[in-house]
Amino acid sequence: MIRIAQLDLDDPYCEKAIINLISLAFRSEKVKKGYLKKYIHTESTSQPSIFLGAFEGEQMIGCNAFIANDFFFNNTSALCFQSCWSATDPQYRGQGVFFKIQETAKVILKEKGVLKSKRRQRLFLKKKVHH
Repeated sequence: MIRIAQLDLDDPYCEKAIINLISLAFRSEKVKKGYLKKYIHTESTSQPSIFLGAFEGEQMIGCNAFIANDFFFNNTSALCFQSCWSATDPQYRGQGVFFKIQETAKVILKEKGVLKSKRRQRLFLKKKVHH
């Protein structure tokens, strides 16, 4: 059974697991230590960013960051979350891992008061490409 949990980028084991998963999923060079925390957590937003992981047992099989951004338009502000740093272990693709992470994110964001409407909310997805 797949379990979704919030990840702590201050935990070196957690950071290493995320980096290894991203490298495995994209067959790319490893992300440098400290990079994710530096670019995911922003001090200037009204809410912190969140990073979720999918686990089967103790193995991380998927992850997705949701970066908090305060958006201002026509003298109105809105808290938005950008979905990025998504990865799924190739052995678990097609099994709904990413969908489960997104559904959990909706629950968390609703609890934070970000998703207020009862109508269907759309999360805008942007995949981070490594070169």
